[in-house]
Amino acid sequence: MARPVGGGAHRRDHQGLAVKPCARTSACSWTSSRLVLAEAIAAVARRDPDVLGVDKVGVHTLGAYHVIDLEISVNGALRLTDAHTIAHRVSDRVLAEVEHVREVKVHVNPGEAPAAEQS
Repeated sequence: MARPVGGGAHRRDHQGLAVKPCARTSACSWTSSRLVLAEAIAAVARRDPDVLGVDKVGVHTLGAYHVIDLEISVNGALRLTDAHTIAHRVSDRVLAEVEHVREVKVHVNPGEAPAAEQS
């Protein structure tokens, strides 16, 4: 059962993930915890200076752990090896910073080159 955290504005589910309060149904708690987890993962990815955007975060729960499918956009003019390095860096950061995540699969989409590089 979830217990209030701090002033009770947020709670934690059985896996320790913060969930926003809503109707007391297991489906609501489950959905809320996955949304909070997806938002946390997107925030970690966006902190990388080479990530132009987060296009998709998929959360797949396997028991007490999560496998993440993440799509990010990077400068489309980058070399493949550079995009690959960014994907690994983002994956490593998510694994290090987000609890209960055991695997992160990162797909890189080509984004627009920054205006300074287009000329």
